Amino acid sequence: MTSSSPGKLNKNQQSYSTAHIVKRQKKLLGDVTCLTNSVVKSVVIKCAQNINLGLAPCYILASLFTGRSLLQLLEAKVEIPSQNLNGHSDVGFYILSNWQHPKLTLPSKYLSYFKAPDSKGGVLLPVELLPAFQKSRDENITLEELNAEVDEFKKKYFGKLFQHINPTRIQNHFSHLAPKFGLSRADVAFIADYDLVDHPHCSYGLFDASHVSQKHVRYISFLTKEAGLLDFQAQSIDKKSFFGSHRVLKGSSVSDFFNYCVQQINRSPITTAELVQSFNFYTFYVVVFLELSTLHRPMLSEFGKLENFDLTSGRVVINDKGPQSSRVIPLSKTVCNVLAAYINYLKNLIRDLRFTYLEVANNIAKQLASESNLFKFWDDRGLKPYHPNNVYTLIKAVFPFPHNWARHYISTVLIEKGVSRNELEALMGHAPAPDQLHNDYSSFDFNQNRILSDKIEKHITQYLNLPVII
Repeated sequence: MTSSSPGKLNKNQQSYSTAHIVKRQKKLLGDVTCLTNSVVKSVVIKCAQNINLGLAPCYILASLFTGRSLLQLLEAKVEIPSQNLNGHSDVGFYILSNWQHPKLTLPSKYLSYFKAPDSKGGVLLPVELLPAFQKSRDENITLEELNAEVDEFKKKYFGKLFQHINPTRIQNHFSHLAPKFGLSRADVAFIADYDLVDHPHCSYGLFDASHVSQKHVRYISFLTKEAGLLDFQAQSIDKKSFFGSHRVLKGSSVSDFFNYCVQQINRSPITTAELVQSFNFYTFYVVVFLELSTLHRPMLSEFGKLENFDLTSGRVVINDKGPQSSRVIPLSKTVCNVLAAYINYLKNLIRDLRFTYLEVANNIAKQLASESNLFKFWDDRGLKPYHPNNVYTLIKAVFPFPHNWARHYISTVLIEKGVSRNELEALMGHAPAPDQLHNDYSSFDFNQNRILSDKIEKHITQYLNLPVII
C-alpha cells in the first residue's frame, strides 16, 4: 500500500512547485482568497472534533480536500472500493468524476485500433466522511439546507479565527497548495471536477487516475497530520487505472497508418491518377508526421507558409487557435530531414510539371516562395488549401481516425513517460491565463519544449519505428 506521507518531491513535482512559486510572487501580498496554514489547521481540528454532529464538518473537510463546491459534493456519485485479487483495497471511498470524454462513433471492428479507458475516474476521501455523504443522499438534503448547516457551523466554531472563513476560501485552498504535492493544473482540474469545456487541455490523452490519487492522498494526509489526526487518512494501492480520452490509438495502429500512406506513394508515377495520389499521400504523410512531432491542431491551411519553418535552427512558429495558442516549437533532426525531402520533392515537381501542368507548377512555386501556404491538396480542379476533411477521405475506408488523433496519442505517450502536465499544456498551445508563454514575466522555460521534442522523436523513430522518407 502506498505511503500517505508527503515524502520527497521528484523532478516533475519540483518543477510544479518552482512554477507555482513564480506565479504566487506575481500576486498581491494581501490575496484575500488564501487561508494561512494555521487557520486551515484549526478548521480541520474543529471539523474532526465534531465529525458526528451533522453534515457540515464532513462537507467542509471534503471541500477542503478536493477543491469542490458544496453543490458539486452534494451531487457527486459515491463508490466504495472493493477488494482486489490480492486481498487489498483502497482505504476510503470515491467521489466520481463528471467528466464526459466524447466516445467514438465507429463500427465495432475499428474500435480495436484504440486504447480504451478502464476507470470511472474517482477522487479518494477518508472513510470518516462517508456517513455524511450517505445521509445526505438518503434524506435528499438540498443545497439550501446544507448551506444553512455549514453557515451555522462556521459561525459557531470559526468565528474567532484569524481569518474569515467562507465556502469559497475553503474550496480555493486546494488549488493554492496542490503544486507542493506535485499536482499539475490538469490534476487539480480532475480532482476539483472543473468543467471540461473550460479546460480543453484535459480532454486529451489517457492518464493513470490512481497515480493522481496517490499524490492527492499525500495532500490530504499533510492536512490531517498537521492537525494531529494520525488515523484520519485515505490510502491508495498501487494499481493502473486509466481514465480520459477514447481517441488514443494503439502504437501498432499508428505504425499501420504510416506504412499504408508510404505504400500509396509512387516516386515514379506514370498516369495522372498515380501522380495525384502520390502527391496527396506524400503531403498527408508529412503533415501527420509534423502533427505527431509538434502537436499542431488539424485545421485549414495547416502550418501556414514555408517561412514559418526554420530548418537550420530546427523551429516552427505555430498559431493554430488564435493569439493565445501562438508558440515556437522545436523541430527534431528527423522532422527537419523529412520536411527537407518533401521540399526537394516539390522542387522536382515544378521541373517535371512546368510543360504539362503549368498552373499546378506555378502554384507549387508560390508555396515554396511563401506566397501561399506550404501544404496543398490536389483534386480534379487543381491544387487547393490543405484541409483534414479532404485528406482523410483518402483513408476513411481503412483507417477512420478522428482528425486530432495525433494530439491525443502523443499526449498519452508523454503522460506515460511522466512528463510535466503543465509543460505538455504549453507544447499543445494551452497557455494558462493570465500567464503567457513568451514574455519576461512568464514562468515557462522554452528548453522544456526541446526536452519533450526529443522524447517524441525517440518514440517515433525507436518505439514506433515509422518509415522516414528522406
